[in-house]
Amino acid sequence: MGIGLTQLLAVRLLTDHPLQHAQLAAEGAWLETLVLPPRPRGRRRVLLTGFARFGVHERNASGELVAALLPGLDLPRFPGPQPDVVFSPELQFVAATGRVHWDDADVELVVLVLPVLWDLAAAVVLRAVEQFDPELVVMSGVAGPRQPLWIELGASNQTHPRRDASAHLQPMADARVVPGGPPALGHRAAFPSLLELGRAQLARETSLSEVMPSVELTGFPRPSNAYICNATAYTVAHALGYPDRPLTLLEGSADQRGATIHLRRDRAHVPHFFIHWPSELRGPQIEAAARVLRTIVSAQLRANENAEPLVPGEALEPTHWPTVRS
Repeated sequence: MGIGLTQLLAVRLLTDHPLQHAQLAAEGAWLETLVLPPRPRGRRRVLLTGFARFGVHERNASGELVAALLPGLDLPRFPGPQPDVVFSPELQFVAATGRVHWDDADVELVVLVLPVLWDLAAAVVLRAVEQFDPELVVMSGVAGPRQPLWIELGASNQTHPRRDASAHLQPMADARVVPGGPPALGHRAAFPSLLELGRAQLARETSLSEVMPSVELTGFPRPSNAYICNATAYTVAHALGYPDRPLTLLEGSADQRGATIHLRRDRAHVPHFFIHWPSELRGPQIEAAARVLRTIVSAQLRANENAEPLVPGEALEPTHWPTVRS
């Protein structure tokens, strides 16, 4: 790549108010002391991420369904923020590892349920990538209450000045996820296989027919996708493909220096993509959705095993252009 260790700053967060300043400082301190589970010994490691609750959402289906793939993992009831109080990321963070036997193969799952916090979510995912060295990274979030399952073909270098789950922090106006980064970055996966097998599994899950009628490859960039889910996906994609460009996350507008994340080797070959799920999934539908996710993950693992070339998202025609704000 030939540009040396050029350091890039990620989105700048508005921290003019003392409480905003304190919130960002607390998140930086938490990240410094973050301890993830030990790296599993198995060869086939998959990193799955979902999110905790945020805003008006008392629960988050994306966190629940990724946890459902790891037997015995019970999620706590996540508390919401309180006015005029610094919010601790620890209250909405879960990290666990475990072995599952899928399709006659042992797979080591790394499951993260992330707080919906600007920059911090991406920083945790990248720390996990560095520690666990997964062969696949699949990130999940929620969008509309009832909608198709959206397999995102890429992410955009754009943000929306909307507060996160802390109720305190938001990007500065017109901020970019990574200033100086490309306008959009395509994810990389065996997308045609994911679409075909995901649709076949969904057809078997009759409980999902009303809330999640189809599986679609989703086009990008689009203005409606500019919240923390997109920022996390863009930041992860950028870091995987540009190991010589360390990223400084958790930057504040009031001269607060953040945390630098530097992946030590090029991981552009690692398949990675983001999925948007309906937020209304609940009860038995969570288990059904988890089976759809397992099918998609297994499809990519088979593609890895067979050394199938990764398809860049920008090379495909999307099957759907969603309009719901994510």
